[in-house]
Amino acid sequence: MDPILNPRIWDKSYLVLTELAKSLKMSIISEIPPEKKDNVILDIGCGTKPYYKLFKHLTKFYIGIDIEKNPGTDIICDAAYLPFKDDSFTIVISTQVLEHVQKPDSVISEGYRILQKNGVIFLSTHGVWSKHGKTDYWRWTDSGLQLLFAKFSDVHVICNGGAILCLFQLINLYISVLPFGKRILWLISNIVGGLSDKVYRCEKYLIINYLVTGKK
Repeated sequence: MDPILNPRIWDKSYLVLTELAKSLKMSIISEIPPEKKDNVILDIGCGTKPYYKLFKHLTKFYIGIDIEKNPGTDIICDAAYLPFKDDSFTIVISTQVLEHVQKPDSVISEGYRILQKNGVIFLSTHGVWSKHGKTDYWRWTDSGLQLLFAKFSDVHVICNGGAILCLFQLINLYISVLPFGKRILWLISNIVGGLSDKVYRCEKYLIINYLVTGKK
């Protein structure tokens, strides 16, 4: 079982990853006709291709690119300079990558360029998160993402959980520094945070993560 697509309830990032997967599943259903099986898909910053399983019934061509060699990498390249012709893909996906690139506007422009007419992009990125990875440059708001995706039509910025979920996910990050007892505390936090967010879903303030969809 993939720990990104199907995180365990005692995992540190369970809350955000579960909400992202849920948003992706619902967006795929609403944005892509189920009878269309010949999609050509590009996964930008693919890593291990954790979300391939959500798309595999829609395509026979799923290409992963990354800045370095990973288990899912088919082509090593910079996301700001994609080695593909215009209108090459029907779907572009990029998850948790935008915060790590120096030129996010160039990445979005390249995604637009390589999409065919009526092609769909799915992109997720952090709203609130701790600094992580070798390079970490940006955090986003819904307004900022709308501006960044101005070239696209029918843009939807989806909150992956509300303010309460964000609070408990941040608590999980702080729990990470404890010397012991992390898993049991993460388990409690994930259960309480997930249930509380369902009871009162507030999407006005702190948002842990966003999923953006748009069409060319």
